[in-house]
Amino acid sequence: MKSICCFASLFAALPLLLACTAKPHLLSINNHQIPSANLLAATNLKTAPTPHVSDNSIADASDATTTKPDISAVSYRDIPYANQSAAQTLDIYLPKKPVDSYPAILLLHGGMFCSGDKDSLADKATWLAENGYIAVPVNYRLSDEASFPAAVHDVKAAVRFLRANAEKYHIDNKRIGAWGIAAGGNLSAMLATTANDAYTAGNQGYFIGYDDDITAAVVWSAPLDFLNLNADFKALNLSMDNNNSAFARYLGARIHHRPDISKKASPITYLSDNDAAMFIQAGSKDPGMPYLQSQHFYHAAKPLLKERIHYQLIAGAEHADKAFNTPDNLKQVLSFLDKYIKNITVVKKK
Repeated sequence: MKSICCFASLFAALPLLLACTAKPHLLSINNHQIPSANLLAATNLKTAPTPHVSDNSIADASDATTTKPDISAVSYRDIPYANQSAAQTLDIYLPKKPVDSYPAILLLHGGMFCSGDKDSLADKATWLAENGYIAVPVNYRLSDEASFPAAVHDVKAAVRFLRANAEKYHIDNKRIGAWGIAAGGNLSAMLATTANDAYTAGNQGYFIGYDDDITAAVVWSAPLDFLNLNADFKALNLSMDNNNSAFARYLGARIHHRPDISKKASPITYLSDNDAAMFIQAGSKDPGMPYLQSQHFYHAAKPLLKERIHYQLIAGAEHADKAFNTPDNLKQVLSFLDKYIKNITVVKKK
């Protein structure tokens, strides 16, 4: 079995205590093919802290070491899923020679909503393709271009694009999930909790009539309840002073200046028993995103989602910590995806 790569930079969220410097999005929209093999650099991982399990473990949900398909030599790059911004592009990594269809996972980068790029997700996308998933790193409009709900509208448009083009890209349109960290984790949770909601759906893209729901979401170190974010920072003796401007740019105002918008941008607002399954992880030493955001979200969701919500606090882990990317932790993520996406039985979407 191929060694598991180090993904310490796979979501490439810039340090949360630094000012955001948005990376320019690619302006060329050309759908050219690139060798995905060139994007993978395998390295050995050092031992990291053992995750502290705060809920039932999912490590045994499936066998994450079974034979995996070879990855394809090519990926589709910079595919436009909407036409309002050059930022609205995605890449597609396919397992080698799909004979029918595979489940797809949207990968959503971090960066405080004001920086980051899908190119940072190449290693993660390749790893998912090796494990039998179509991986889809997505760019979305950053806060210097458009404030909330633009980013949510974009990732929902990306889901609709995949569903509408499922046959072309060998996607099983009833098995679509999402995985993100920090800002991307917020968007992943928004996808999980706002299926076909009119306000968050928006009107971006070419396929408005298609469903934007997903089956499951992985959420790492994310803001999930903006209205209580400051209180969570204070409860852990952390300061969010250096983060206020980034959140204000995303929301279009300071959090408590526009509580209505802050509430709408918070996945906790939309929780219901119809939400997608979620696996939430946070670091106990994260200085830029208090783990209480994840913990409180879990406790609010547990009565509704029951066994379909999982939460783990990784002891000693900071933001974008390598502890998230150890072989053991990645095996848990893969087990969750297999259980709630690959191996589910659902009614096929039209």
